[in-house]
Order: sequence, then structure tokens, then C-alpha cells
Amino acid sequence: IERVPVPQTVSLEDFENDDPALFKARDGTLWMAWVAYRTRSRQGYFYQGADEIMVSHSRDGRLWSRPQSITPPGDHFRVALGQDHAGQIWCVYSLQKEAGSGNFDLYARTFDGVRWSEEQRLTSSPLPDVFHKMTADGQGNLYLVWMSCRPGPGGGLAQSDILLRVRTSQGWGEEMRISESAEDDWEPSVAVDSGGRAWVVWDSYRRLVEMFGTTVFNLDDEIFEHPMAEMKSAKGYKLDAEITAED
Repeated sequence: IERVPVPQTVSLEDFENDDPALFKARDGTLWMAWVAYRTRSRQGYFYQGADEIMVSHSRDGRLWSRPQSITPPGDHFRVALGQDHAGQIWCVYSLQKEAGSGNFDLYARTFDGVRWSEEQRLTSSPLPDVFHKMTADGQGNLYLVWMSCRPGPGGGLAQSDILLRVRTSQGWGEEMRISESAEDDWEPSVAVDSGGRAWVVWDSYRRLVEMFGTTVFNLDDEIFEHPMAEMKSAKGYKLDAEITAED
């Protein structure tokens, strides 16, 4: 039998708290950030609410600072934390500035040991930039990945692809498009190995037509499975994962 640690409540009870991120700084301090929603007004069955980005920190994981809101109320989605070469803590979040537009961009604030900075805008695409993750290497370079809706290869309708930005001591570099398949790519994650190489992984929706046909139009799976099996056999593939965008 193993003893299970007693969980602690870090968030405030008068908020609905979601999507936490946890990060350990180089001095051992633990940082936590999350999206905190609260209803602002109510008229019968109609509610008006907004959320904020909350941050708390702890030296030992037992005693946590009172959560601090670092943003005005708005429409936020997810957070990511990291520490740069100068020791500043970065909190990156997705925010829909214009209500109802559907366009989320990535923004950041930094903590210099005394106070949180003004908001910095990291993306400017007119289409959503969401599902971001961030990590740092041993030199304090930050690697930020996210899913962005952009025009597909050769133009045409927008689709979701994976993008990367790297921040060094010189500032943020240009956006790099990591994926450019014919399918939608999303939910990326990033890690840096001991050699300084960044590894980016993501989910690629390579059976959109089949999923759409079976769930929306209630078509039999076999309509899609037989052609897929024949194509894999002709190519010598054993797994769906071996199928390329060109196939």
C-alpha cells in the first residue's frame, strides 16, 4: 500500500478553473497558471461571464501564493509557462480580443521578479492560433508551438497546421511552419533533447473523409476500409501511420 498525498486547492473558490500549466524554474520555484472563469451578470437564464489568467507560485509545493490575475476579464484559452535566458517567467495564452470573431491569437506576459509586464502579441494571423505548448533548452531559449489555421498547400480553404517560434537572447524569431500536409494537424507538443534539438509532435487527422462519412452520413466503414487495405497492400504498408499525405 502506498500513501497518496493529500491534494491541495490552489485556485479560488469563486471561479471555475480550467486548463492548468505547471512549471519548475531554475531556482526550484514552482509556477502554476490556469484559466479562471466567473459569471459577471445574470438575467433569468442568460449569463454573462468572462475569464482571466491566474498565476500562483510556491517554493516547496506546500505553501502557494494567493492566485494573482495577470489579465483583464476576456475570452482566454489555455496557458503555457517557461523561463528565458534572463530568468524571466513567461506566461503565454490564447485570447479572442474581438468577441464573436472566432479569431484567437497568442499573447504573453513576463515576470521579472517584481511585477508582470504589459501584454505582448505573438501572432497576428486573422485566423485562430490555439493549442499552444512551450518548453526551454539549457540556455533559456524558448520553443513555442501551436496549431494555426492557415491556407493549405497551393492555396484553397484554410486548414490547421503546426507552427513554431523560437525565442533567444535576441528576441522572438520568425514563425516556422512545421507541418504542411493535406490534412488538419493539431494538439502539438515540443521537447528539447540534450543536444539542443527541438522535437515537435502532433496529431494529424488523416481519415477525415472516412470519419465524416461514417458519423455524418452513417455510411458503412467497409466502403472506406477496402480501398485503404488495397492501397496499403500495394505500397507494402502494414500500418495506417505509414500512409503519407502524397498517398
